[in-house]
Amino acid sequence: MIQTAVQETGKLWHRNARLSTMAVIMVGVLLFCIAYWPTFVWLWERATAADSYYSHALLVPFLSAYLVWRRKESVRKLQWQPSAMGFVLILSALAVHVLSMLLDVYFTSGFSILVLIFGLSLYLFGYRITRELLFPLGFLVFMFPLPGAALDAVGVPMKLFVTTSGARIVELLGIPVIQEGFQLHFPSASLVIGNPCSGLRSLISLLALGSLYAYFLAAPLRVVAPILLASIPIALFSNIVRVVMLSLITYRYGSDAASGSLHDVSGIAVFVLALVLLLATGKLFEWRLSRHGWRS
Repeated sequence: MIQTAVQETGKLWHRNARLSTMAVIMVGVLLFCIAYWPTFVWLWERATAADSYYSHALLVPFLSAYLVWRRKESVRKLQWQPSAMGFVLILSALAVHVLSMLLDVYFTSGFSILVLIFGLSLYLFGYRITRELLFPLGFLVFMFPLPGAALDAVGVPMKLFVTTSGARIVELLGIPVIQEGFQLHFPSASLVIGNPCSGLRSLISLLALGSLYAYFLAAPLRVVAPILLASIPIALFSNIVRVVMLSLITYRYGSDAASGSLHDVSGIAVFVLALVLLLATGKLFEWRLSRHGWRS
């Protein structure tokens, strides 16, 4: 009788403990959403903008959650060793967020979310579990847009290179073209090269996909680095192909045809081309290094 009562008391205590933990988590999530609501709105607007470089950002949290789920068995084998350093990161992230809101700078507020997540992981689980989840949590970095000034500093030179290279190739094909900055003038029509054709959007997406691909390969750094570096010429090449395609359409059918549905189709086709080239590059390095016992 006494033993049964003790067991029932223990079950009740564990049930109440779980409920209390769930309540704390729910309150914490609610406070987090309230505090960061303006930042979430900013992230949504940047991801869904017409010329967004971060349209992939909406998928990043789900991919990160899936990667964490894949590591669940490894995490279960590790002992929880909460670290006070996590509390320091939590306070630092919240301080950055508050300052960002006061200064109306959403970029730093966005990245404070990443710091906050790592801080929570350290504070609740410790170094070993956080290290096990380093890539799944770090992958969230691809969710946060860089400042517009930084994007322009990289995107404008890339767009000029893509435009100039495309114009030279069109000339080699025997088509008369005059380049004025980011405009290509043909005898009966003109083509304006916009930001989506710069290659920067492709580069950002390819860096995310390249790092994800390398993660699933469990590749060493000597494989990861070339795959990620290959994203740069692949992004440039694929968008040069797009400029040439749009130039041919403009020359043959006019500006309206190049700015209509064919423009969107060319964007999809070029991204598929870039993705295939990236995967081929990864397979090439995988094949070469597997011959030297990398898999072992």
